[in-house]
Amino acid sequence: MKRDLNFWLIVISILLIPLCIISWLTDLRWLLLLPGIFFYCVQLLICRKTRNRFFLFLPSALVLLAVVTGAALLFTASGWDTLGGLILLLVCISPAIAIPCAMLTAYLLKRRAD
Repeated sequence: MKRDLNFWLIVISILLIPLCIISWLTDLRWLLLLPGIFFYCVQLLICRKTRNRFFLFLPSALVLLAVVTGAALLFTASGWDTLGGLILLLVCISPAIAIPCAMLTAYLLKRRAD
């Protein structure tokens, strides 16, 4: 069971990368949801496979870096660059929610297995 779940997490993560790119080019509404699903799968896989705290918080650090960059663009840039900062902040909403949810899911799965 454990190996099967890890396999499907990897497959879903790999399939979501082109879907995110396609959604960026066609319909921006999907771009608000798909990065969250991607980060959920990646974070759950990391929580299940590693015990190193550096790797556990790596996706959170990436999202935090994107949020800081988007906020900097939003407040310091002028013209169309502020729109880029706003879009970057909007894209970071779903991963910021999905990462703690994945950590909670991994904790509950581990607790249930024990």
